Formats: sequence, structure tokens, C-alpha cells
Amino acid sequence: MFLCIHIDKKSLEWYFPKIQDYQIHCCPDSISDDSFPVYLEMCGCLKRITESYITNSPAFLLESEGLILEILSKLILNFAVDSAPLLKDTNKLNMNRIREVIGYVETHFSEPISLQDISDLLGFRKEYFCRFFKKNMGISFLQYVNQVRAAHVYQDLINTDEPVSFLMEKNGFTNQKLFHHTFKTLYGCTPSQIRK
Repeated sequence: MFLCIHIDKKSLEWYFPKIQDYQIHCCPDSISDDSFPVYLEMCGCLKRITESYITNSPAFLLESEGLILEILSKLILNFAVDSAPLLKDTNKLNMNRIREVIGYVETHFSEPISLQDISDLLGFRKEYFCRFFKKNMGISFLQYVNQVRAAHVYQDLINTDEPVSFLMEKNGFTNQKLFHHTFKTLYGCTPSQIRK
């Protein structure tokens, strides 16, 4: 399952003003035996967020915000390193660029987004932007855009009775084959199966 949680930086800074000075290192393969129980607790929180979303809990937003803050506190207390003196200006710049791209996609996912548009936003050549994004996010930019669109379609499938074809177009997909492939890869089933 693909779970993408967008968190407003300003909100985090209210809770933890030095948040930008920390780097989090939390990969399952490199977690020590001492830290593994905390990692499992975080996984449990993510599971509860997902279950609350799927069951359409009336208190989903309240519950999920509390769980996300709990996860963040565990990450900072157990898996973060204060890197303020080590973090290079270029790394901060790259993180800010990625945040800018993510914010742009979240605002414009329902519209056509070209590589040229997003490259121009950052002042990059298309080829460089593609390498830059994949290096920092682990997937291609177009895969990311399609995953964001599919996540919005999924939410609309649960909360509306609109036809799948309408929801596909409403959320920015213009190619039905690409939509079905992306959706099935992310969720392991078809949109009609989600409705059932």
C-alpha cells in the first residue's frame, strides 16, 4: 500500500521549532534490536490511520492527526540525528525544492502537468530534473504524479457515487489504461472492486 502523508512545515515548527535541523534515519533493515519495538509501534499507528480512513470513521481527521504527531515524536526521539552543523546548504536547498514540487503537484494534480512545467518551476533542464527527482524520491516524477492522482480517485470512490470514468478525468488522468495500471499497482484491485 502507498501511504503519502503531507505535513505542513509551519505546523511542525510550532510543535518543534528546530525540526529542519534533524535528519531521520529509519529503514527496517538497519534498525537496532533496541529500537525495533518503537518501529513496530509506529507501524501500528500507520495501520490505525489506514483502518480509520478505510472505515470512514467520523473522527478520522482528529485520530489521524494525533497518530501522525505520535509517529513524528517517535521518529525524532528514536531515529533522528541533529545535523544542523553537518547539513550543507545544498541539501537544504534540495529538500526545499522537493517540498516545492510536492506542493505544486498537490495543488495541480487534476490539471495537465508536464515535465517542462515542473522543470521551469525549479529552473532545471528536463533531463536534470528527472534525475534530481528520482534520486530524492526513489520514483520518477510521472509515477509520483500518477500515485497522487490515484490516491485522490480512491478517496472519491469511497466518498461519492460518481462513475469511475468521471473520477479518473476529474483527478487528472487522460489515459484509461495508465489509470487502471497505476490503480491496481497501488491498491492490488480495480476501482470497481473498491466500490463493492
